[in-house]
Amino acid sequence: MGYLIFAGAVSLLFGLLFLISPEVLTKLGAISNKTILVLDEKISPIKSIVGIILILAGVWMIWTVFPYSDLWYVTVIGVIALFFGFLYVFFPNGLKFLSDICNVMLISPEDELLMGARKTVGILLIILSMYIFYVYYSSAVIK
Repeated sequence: MGYLIFAGAVSLLFGLLFLISPEVLTKLGAISNKTILVLDEKISPIKSIVGIILILAGVWMIWTVFPYSDLWYVTVIGVIALFFGFLYVFFPNGLKFLSDICNVMLISPEDELLMGARKTVGILLIILSMYIFYVYYSSAVIK
């Protein structure tokens, strides 16, 4: 149950940062928004191999869990793997188009939406951390 303590501490830390020091979050956001690796360039030479692997993985996932209705989410993951596998093998230009659409920045690097509601987000994160600590404490007392 140590993961609960970790999650509560992270939530509390970021909640306090939102309330007390938004400048630190802005600097952290600027560092985090930098591109480290352009995956399209690295995977371009082996697109067909990646596509075949995705198709095989998707078929295997769907074939394995299809009889079990309670594992529907694995079927969904298999369908997504099949979709991207077929894109990699048969429509690499469509994949480039989809990548270009996804690369459009929807929110500016300063994250104006989040920083505009920083006090509300900070309070919600602090409340969430208190709830996480309460859940940890109550489950530890029961045992």
